[in-house]
Amino acid sequence: EEASRDYAETMKTYTGLQHQAESWMADLSDGFDSADYLRGWIFECLLREYLSRRFGKAWFRSRSAAGFLKEIWETGQLYQAGELSRDLGIGNLEPQVLADELLGGLQN
Repeated sequence: EEASRDYAETMKTYTGLQHQAESWMADLSDGFDSADYLRGWIFECLLREYLSRRFGKAWFRSRSAAGFLKEIWETGQLYQAGELSRDLGIGNLEPQVLADELLGGLQN
């Protein structure tokens, strides 16, 4: 009972939205989803750096970059982040990549 109350209060504090205390157990990730999220965030850092090198700092405006990203997205979830990273030659999924990104953001 205390955990459900704490959940609702914490979620309200940090999101500004009302959460049902009874749903606290349903709002948990199964298995190792958190590890998948971390790998995804690391891959995103590597991919953004790769796109910047390949298509320039304004890669997000580039039709060529858009085509490249569409090719990647067409595969859906066929490949894991580590496999895709290796196939693209953009590096290994090292946690330090994400740590550096976060620290850089805090310093700016």
